Amino acid sequence: MAKIYRRSSDQMFVGSISLGFEVNAQGKKQRVRRSFYGSTRTIVKNKIEDATLREGGKLKPNGAAGTLGEWMDLWLAEQKQCPGVIPKVATERKPPAL
Repeated sequence: MAKIYRRSSDQMFVGSISLGFEVNAQGKKQRVRRSFYGSTRTIVKNKIEDATLREGGKLKPNGAAGTLGEWMDLWLAEQKQCPGVIPKVATERKPPAL
């Protein structure tokens, strides 16, 4: 679920979703967010859902449901892109035994 709140300065609704992390110019991890604005909560919610569908499900709202394995795979992919990650962490994830 995305975080949606009403901004007090102009009474507009604001919704934000997290796109994960990326490495900035200084080599530090920085969270990447995308924001959506509208006059009602429903408009903002629809914009977030439309953007998620348009991106083929790559955009996941904060707290989006999924399996632990899916979340771990996304987390591990982000960690591999960051300098200084412990190589053991980046290679130990094994698929579940069936």
